[in-house]
Amino acid sequence: MFLKKYGVKDGDILLVISDIDENNEILKAAEVWANLAKDGANLSILDNMDENHLRFLLLSNVELMSQLRKTCAELFDAIIRRRVSVDNLKMLIRQFIKDENESSETSERSSEIRRFNEEQQRKMDENLRRKNIKRNLKNAIENIPDTFTSHSMLFLNCQLNDHPVFGFVDTGAQATLLSEDCARRVDLFKLVDPNWGGKAKGIGVQKFIGRIHMAILKIGESELPISLCVLPYQAMDILIGLDVLKMYRVSNTPL
Repeated sequence: MFLKKYGVKDGDILLVISDIDENNEILKAAEVWANLAKDGANLSILDNMDENHLRFLLLSNVELMSQLRKTCAELFDAIIRRRVSVDNLKMLIRQFIKDENESSETSERSSEIRRFNEEQQRKMDENLRRKNIKRNLKNAIENIPDTFTSHSMLFLNCQLNDHPVFGFVDTGAQATLLSEDCARRVDLFKLVDPNWGGKAKGIGVQKFIGRIHMAILKIGESELPISLCVLPYQAMDILIGLDVLKMYRVSNTPL
């Protein structure tokens, strides 16, 4: 009744340490067992142990006894209940150590096999990936060879407000854009309406200063009234966007 309030149940193993000397004996016993349990250990030292020594060797190792209770009931019962001879007890101990070592070897072998299989799978996946890339490249060369040649960009020499400018057709631009520097150069900056300022979104976001509601863009012999959004930073003088292309039904026919 006294021990139940500490969680001790029937069948539990209690290790009682009375003094420092006995504690040292327990440490020595643990060391002896650790040496016995090693793979390839000389188990003949068991022959020189009497029954009391053997039982102390095992009973003093709480962790081992807990393991025996779960995995080797026969040896656990032999130690606790003293129902076998000392020779049979030694035989059970030898068999337990042998089984444990074999189990450890099997586990290590399984781990090695698993690591090998994972590495092989990784190599197979990498080889498959490379084959798919080569197949994809071959299909592209056969079906769309033009993608492997360089194409000229759609640059234009044109005039804006009777001033020569360098233009670029960008079918991905929603609106036609003019650089601030170019707007000043062609004398159109004074027409910029800041009330129409906003943000130009493409590769990144840039704030534009405002809008020139109408100016004349001359391409060849054609004079096209267009509107322009003015950006403070832009490499091109004028970037002709979809608004102009759609308004004048420009067709970008491949050559």
